[in-house]
Amino acid sequence: MYEDVIVTLLGLAIAFFLLIVLVLLVYMWSRLNVLEKKIKVGTQVRDKTGETVGGDLMGYRGKQIWDVLQSSSVKEKNIGEIRNRYVFTLARHIEQVIDQGQLDFQKGRAAIPGSIATIGGVRGEVESWLPILQIDKLYRLGQRSEEDPDNLSKHREELRSIVEGLAESLGLQSEASGISRLVASHTIDFRQSISDGNEVPANETREDGTD
Repeated sequence: MYEDVIVTLLGLAIAFFLLIVLVLLVYMWSRLNVLEKKIKVGTQVRDKTGETVGGDLMGYRGKQIWDVLQSSSVKEKNIGEIRNRYVFTLARHIEQVIDQGQLDFQKGRAAIPGSIATIGGVRGEVESWLPILQIDKLYRLGQRSEEDPDNLSKHREELRSIVEGLAESLGLQSEASGISRLVASHTIDFRQSISDGNEVPANETREDGTD
């Protein structure tokens, strides 16, 4: 009888041990599934964020252009040509951000764009990048130019200051003034010219000859 108890206890111990092993196997299997799903999701997110939104400029795109121009790398033999070709892209990117600020103000909303934008040109699209701080300044300038369109000189001066800062970082100091004037003519001044064109001059008389 004593042997029967021993056998029973031994059997229960083995059964309990096997149960523990089974629970551990199930737990490990479930954990592996969770990790596998996390890895898949992470890969999809990286793939999505890694998608390009435009073309390159002589082999550089986005922040790469900014970095190579900012560093004035002696390893890049075509640094001068890259600068010359990026002037148009930079001007169009600045215009795009100001335009967005103006349009959003008209619609009563605010949504600051990201640092990356696709800029079209005669040689195709280029993926451009600007620091988010400068994007914020340009966007808010666009909104203020709509809110207070009569204060043109102040808006032009603010635009000039932002462009000069960007140009200095990229070695484009000599082009800063031209970029600033070009952008202003397509955004701040352009909006004002439309408003002025819609106004009837104070000294204009009606067809019936009355004031």
